[in-house]
Amino acid sequence: MKQSTLAFFLVAFCLSSRGQSYSSRSYTAGANVGTGIVIPHSPIINYLANRHITHYEVYAEKRVFGNKDWQKSHNFPELGVLLSVFGLNNPKNIGTALSFASYLNYKVFRSNRLQVSFRPALGLGYVPKVFDAKDNFKNAAIGSKLNLFLAAHSDASLKLTKQVSAKLGMSFSHLSNSAFQTPNLGINMMTLLAGLNYQFGKAQPFNSVYDKSFIKQKAYWRLAAGMGLNEINPPNGDKYLAKAIFITREKKLNRLSNIGGGVDLYYNPALRVQQENDSVSFSVFDNAQVAVSFVHVLHFGRLQFSSQISYYLKSDHHELGDLFHIFGGRWQANETFDCFFKVKTHIDKAEVFMVGIGLKLNHEEK
Repeated sequence: MKQSTLAFFLVAFCLSSRGQSYSSRSYTAGANVGTGIVIPHSPIINYLANRHITHYEVYAEKRVFGNKDWQKSHNFPELGVLLSVFGLNNPKNIGTALSFASYLNYKVFRSNRLQVSFRPALGLGYVPKVFDAKDNFKNAAIGSKLNLFLAAHSDASLKLTKQVSAKLGMSFSHLSNSAFQTPNLGINMMTLLAGLNYQFGKAQPFNSVYDKSFIKQKAYWRLAAGMGLNEINPPNGDKYLAKAIFITREKKLNRLSNIGGGVDLYYNPALRVQQENDSVSFSVFDNAQVAVSFVHVLHFGRLQFSSQISYYLKSDHHELGDLFHIFGGRWQANETFDCFFKVKTHIDKAEVFMVGIGLKLNHEEK
């Protein structure tokens, strides 16, 4: 996962939350086509970056009108699904990549005919041809056919008729498997897109009146534990179970977000094995890592997105650096329990994808 991951969620956090009074149609369907490049973030994948790629996508969106309070707080975004096809212009080593993702489409600016939007998307990607030591050793970018797909898209839309609009935008897309299977350099793509969309369905007004007033809450402790599988070089080797414990103090600032800080404990056997492969001896205690973290959580009802910047206080593995970040999602089952996924990344390298459960402690209204 690359450094743009953090910016991906910070941009979403900074979007406007002002209410609106106009009306809009319920549904939108559209298609975009474009061209671009593979970003050569490593010399090993320069063979992918020496030619232009093609990008096709179709999408469908449903507008929200304020039936729930989180929709008002996020300025009535569209909820959408997206199917993308990337012609990587290398049929021998990597083929044509596909992705399917869900997204939120935010309106950053809107007038009668022109609007500017930002669309973060998250889903799954498929790469048909992956690394094989015998038959496809040149593909050092992707080691698994199924991958995590992440995209950030921004565009300007000009209304041609009451229901048809033309769009021009730019998209950044990323495919990787979060070190579940090596190699995992990932594929970063930047493309320029143009297309048309069509709005249909009944026009409805937006409801900007909140159903419930915001209730201030005391800061609370959250205890969470997660785990994930990790593979190291050489490819097709053993997988190791990485574990983590997160102890966080969080405070809900408003309807949109929480902030917090805490201490994280990590133990990843794959790191110890890697050091032993390099003829360095590590004990179990030496392999444990301790970090401090700053956390931000963005609310969409029961669904929440978290981003985290962390720094190791104790780590004997400095190859990836001491600063790292984590992003992921939570599903709040009730006032006490949640389940989550997290991706731990070191700027230019994903370390592990984790799933787990969280527990709120001493949670009460102010």
